Amino acid sequence: MRTTQPRRPVSQLLARAVASSLALAGFIAPTAAQAQANTSAATRTDLEEIVVTARKREENIQDVPISISLVAGDRLEAMGITKLTGIEYQVPGLMLGNRGFDGASIGLRGASSIRGYTGDQAAVAVHLDGVYLPQSGQALGRPFDVERIEVLMGPQGSLYGRNAVAGVINVISRGPADEFEGSAQASYGSRDAYRAQGAVSLPFAEGHGLRIAGTIGRSDGYVENTLDNRTFGDDDFEGGRLHYEGKFADFLEATAVLQYMKDTSTEAIQPARLNDPANGTAGIRFFETAVNTPVSTDREDLNFSLTLDFDIGFATLRSVSGYSDYSRDQVGDTTMSDTPTPVEPFRAEQSSKGYSQELQLFSTGDNRIDWRAGLYYMKEEVDETRFQNEIDSPFANGLTGYDDFVLSQDGEAKAVFGALDFHFTDSLTLSVGGRYNDEEKTQMQDETWGIAVPTAPVLDCSATGGGALFCNSRDEQTYTWSGPSGDVSLNWQLSSNRLLYARAARGFRSGAVGGVIGLDNGLDQLFFGPGTFPLIKLDEEKLDSYEIGSKNTLLDGRLTLNATVFYQEYKNQLVFTFDPATFRLVEGNLGASEYKGIELTTSYRANDMFSFDLSALYNDSEITEIGPTAVGVRIGNVPILSPVMSMAAGVNLVFPVADGSLNFRTEYNYKDKVYFDLANRSSQDAVGLVNASLRYDHGGNNWFAFGSVTNLSDEQYLTFTPRTDAAAGPGPLISRPGQPRTWEVGLGINF
Repeated sequence: MRTTQPRRPVSQLLARAVASSLALAGFIAPTAAQAQANTSAATRTDLEEIVVTARKREENIQDVPISISLVAGDRLEAMGITKLTGIEYQVPGLMLGNRGFDGASIGLRGASSIRGYTGDQAAVAVHLDGVYLPQSGQALGRPFDVERIEVLMGPQGSLYGRNAVAGVINVISRGPADEFEGSAQASYGSRDAYRAQGAVSLPFAEGHGLRIAGTIGRSDGYVENTLDNRTFGDDDFEGGRLHYEGKFADFLEATAVLQYMKDTSTEAIQPARLNDPANGTAGIRFFETAVNTPVSTDREDLNFSLTLDFDIGFATLRSVSGYSDYSRDQVGDTTMSDTPTPVEPFRAEQSSKGYSQELQLFSTGDNRIDWRAGLYYMKEEVDETRFQNEIDSPFANGLTGYDDFVLSQDGEAKAVFGALDFHFTDSLTLSVGGRYNDEEKTQMQDETWGIAVPTAPVLDCSATGGGALFCNSRDEQTYTWSGPSGDVSLNWQLSSNRLLYARAARGFRSGAVGGVIGLDNGLDQLFFGPGTFPLIKLDEEKLDSYEIGSKNTLLDGRLTLNATVFYQEYKNQLVFTFDPATFRLVEGNLGASEYKGIELTTSYRANDMFSFDLSALYNDSEITEIGPTAVGVRIGNVPILSPVMSMAAGVNLVFPVADGSLNFRTEYNYKDKVYFDLANRSSQDAVGLVNASLRYDHGGNNWFAFGSVTNLSDEQYLTFTPRTDAAAGPGPLISRPGQPRTWEVGLGINF
């Protein structure tokens, strides 16, 4: 028997999505019509052309045979979105959750990252200004001065390749303008929040320009501690960026982007079980927590990219060099008890350095065959330490213990790839791309733990003296993975405004070095075993996708209507599960999951004053093969982070007023029930969020005022929670609540 939420007919779900969206428009459309009647301003009846770089060249989004969702930087600013996770409800089918020290859990169309251990990469590849970000935790960054964010659905195995098994998120920053210009703004909002952002473009020679941008934000938290006056879920971040673009003669163009972000915001956490006296959380309500120790989080993220385009006549040679330096230090609580409990905090440090180099050679001009070939290389070094000494747990009958852990991993990724478009006619094109991936990872784990606390962090059994009950687990292994990825599509341009395409694609994500050897060996020694569990090789992931799509621009450019029908099979998904029989985490590969769905996106612009947009995704997914290590999972269960229905709808109104214009936007974003574990025991029910923004632009003096409200109805929902059954597994049981109703108002100037 399937343990899934009831399936509703596709037509019923889509009808509900459209009806909900039109209801938003219904109560304000008459106002827009009246505004139109009272103005003599020239109206505009066509939608602006949206240019994307999804295929690593500039194209109209309606001409790209890929399902793409786009979030404009202006919308991020209007809605007060300061975290990349904030776009989750803006893009149907996207799941982007915070897993704390283990990074981000990212998914598209229900295919997501479950295993988020240090050294792993996510199932969705995140790129910043053309360079891959190797750590999933970097997807929890703070976007600012962004031009747009492109979300590519389904495998992108040819041009992106590495870990783009479920899709790609491209974050593209604003570049310098051709003339001197800039902007600055500041705002105040809920929980004593203030935020400031500014940018200036400096053209300093013909064909050369520099854009300097910065941001800062502070706020109190929205989760209250029941043991003292602390709050969690606050904001405390600052960042800056230098973006240079230049042309040298007629043969070389260069782009260099350097970005730094520091974020010491504390995470919004609460016990996974609320109001549950049997499990030590009596009296704790939503937006409350119980933290006994000092806690902190310190994230630093430095990224650099250099793109050089050389015109060599018959083709262009492109070099893309990247560097990433990411670190995260954390001090946390391990009890989550609602009574004061003596315990030493959990301390952990993580650092990652990544270097990448990509060379591309691609054709230029109007040719019957457009082609692209390239080489890719990346080297990554990851280190992690976790020290948890002098644990005085109420569950240990007065005994104290320790758990000291070190992990280091060196990885190399190499690939050769190519793609070509063969134009049979002006309207019929065959696109073929392929990539061969080869990756190697060397991991070392060293963990000592037991009863009777040593005087300092321990990485050698001899330092514990004779009081330790069990001690050291150390292993080092090197494993390799290789395999193809790619895609093929047939694209039929029925007219200049209508595209029909069929696409098949395979994504590849390298496997992982698995094994929680310290825990496994320690428990084995506790029961008088030899404690010889090694690090193991987990298989690479593969996702096969088949889709048929259509992109249409209608009504003389006022309406776009796009639809995609897809089927995906996800094999060997890397997973963590908990085995209650042996009380241990089990790592391995899930057998297979299937995803069948429909995507619809539409936008309508009546004139300069009224526009409407809607995106919806229906996804019927289930686990079809379990695999040998997926403990407690049943065939027919729903994969984690895979809602049946998700949608985002918005209405824009522009009112001409004295000396300026007033822009109002309201949104309704909906997500069906989601599960957070493979056994379908932990879940979040359906959530609908209403957001609104208002901006006034003064035409004469270039100043503007703005305001926004997110989660207008103050919904209570979780972005992550562990299992809620009695055998929930080792470690602190922490849920992460979504943000309550939040508002901000501000002023800014353009110059």
